[in-house]
Amino acid sequence: GPTHAHAPAQQGGGSPVGPRARAHGNQPGGERHQGAPLAGGEAQPGPDSVAPSVPTLPFPDRMPRRRSRNPTERTRKTTTRLSDDEHAEIAAAARARGI
Repeated sequence: GPTHAHAPAQQGGGSPVGPRARAHGNQPGGERHQGAPLAGGEAQPGPDSVAPSVPTLPFPDRMPRRRSRNPTERTRKTTTRLSDDEHAEIAAAARARGI
């Protein structure tokens, strides 16, 4: 069940590596496996038989909201808190220019 997802490795026997190391394919015994029960042969092929080239997206027509990795496109926009005299100085300069 889900209780031994973080169980120590020595309770199940087998190799001394933790239970995450034998995630797919190389289980020493089929009784240790946490998926659906293997009924006949139709549940036998692993998760790599599901055509890995086509990811099943929930919205296939929409592009994923991922920012492009171009760092010059969006420079980091920070908000700077001005102290009172800085704000007065900038406001006076803007008033002098007539903005």
